[in-house]
Amino acid sequence: MWMDENLSCDSLNFETSDDLVPDTSTIGRPLPSLEGLTRLDYKIPGELASRLDKASRKEGVDVSNYLLAAFSVVLGRYVQD
Repeated sequence: MWMDENLSCDSLNFETSDDLVPDTSTIGRPLPSLEGLTRLDYKIPGELASRLDKASRKEGVDVSNYLLAAFSVVLGRYVQD
């Protein structure tokens, strides 16, 4: 895939953890706190996972990107109503 061929972890050189903090000066306000958010773990049934994998490979993307695109479509339809 394009990402695997063109990006590598070697090209990312973070000297300190401060390098990972996004620059908020461009948005003019502080980022919201992520404290208190809950992580939800879930398991996709085997048959559905297999179908998602097959469909995403057909489109040439990762499953996560495939699901993100589907979510974007659903969200877009919801917002337009």
